Amino acid sequence: MVPQSQRLADRLREHLPRSLLFGVLAYLVGYVLTVVFVLVDGVESSVDAGVITTVGWVFYAAHTVKMEITGFAGERSETGTVNLFEGFGELTSLTDAVPEILYVLVPIVALVGSGFVLVRRVTGPDVTATTAAALGASVVAGYLPLAVVGQLVFSYTETGLGGTVGVTIAPVLLTSVLLVGLVYPLVCGTVGAVLAQQTASDSTEAHRM
Repeated sequence: MVPQSQRLADRLREHLPRSLLFGVLAYLVGYVLTVVFVLVDGVESSVDAGVITTVGWVFYAAHTVKMEITGFAGERSETGTVNLFEGFGELTSLTDAVPEILYVLVPIVALVGSGFVLVRRVTGPDVTATTAAALGASVVAGYLPLAVVGQLVFSYTETGLGGTVGVTIAPVLLTSVLLVGLVYPLVCGTVGAVLAQQTASDSTEAHRM
């Protein structure tokens, strides 16, 4: 008899391509929704980083990631961090058109929804909570690589005097990997998956009555 852990591992491998796809979709949906909110909010950046990068900063800030700002002049440099939602004005400024809570909810909703739909697509009503949770958490396979790539893409450097002075701004690397890449998809994907499993079970019970 095949051990339960082995069956679960086999199932995760079987559905890995879909887990990867749903993780990627969750990241892209979250970013696109942030674009919409930023445009509605009329965000303005204090540096010429461009809309794509500025939205990326806000998207990562919604995952509670701080921005790292490093100023340099010759061989001297100084680094500090800022929480965009606490320190708007230093890097960006938003109006009150979109409440802060909506930005924060974007990645949560995208990932919960991703875990929910994934479990509904690849399992039946008899799926166990353990299997559902593992499948939901597996969206990390697609979310983590984009979290790392995004941290690099959303890095901005501005220089002057022939490159001897300038500033570099980017989401903090460690928290980008830990929070954006791991904690959010693992936790939110699992929540969505368990919700899918519970509602499927409730629906089955209702039909039997």
